[in-house]
Amino acid sequence: MKKFIIALFVVFAVVSIANGATTNTKNNEQFWSFTLESPADADDFVLFEVPYGVTITGYSCIVDPGVSEENIALDILECDANAVNCVSIDATTTCANLSTNDDGSLTNPSIDSGDYMAFEIGTASGTITQLNATIKYEEAL
Repeated sequence: MKKFIIALFVVFAVVSIANGATTNTKNNEQFWSFTLESPADADDFVLFEVPYGVTITGYSCIVDPGVSEENIALDILECDANAVNCVSIDATTTCANLSTNDDGSLTNPSIDSGDYMAFEIGTASGTITQLNATIKYEEAL
């Protein structure tokens, strides 16, 4: 049985004001992160329903840190309100044993309120025991 863990992180920032004073403000960038044990080709999962509109600002992934010559294909998807009719947010990424980031230009970064996020695993090289991916986003204001 496959196991994966999803975590949601909210980032807070201290913003410097011109006169030197500081104030705590909520930074709009947040993170979704998941870890999948023993991922394999054709593993496809619905992650969660997005409760409000968001813009994906980037993502990163890593497999078996420190183990060289392993990689796996990861496709992060936006699906409709029924978790079907999924579309990639960007081209498939090859996750390696060093942190891999998206190319900086997402083809489908806007996720509508009530849509679902999902992912598909593609071809793997080596015996991978874990895959971690983090999706960065901003709430649509």
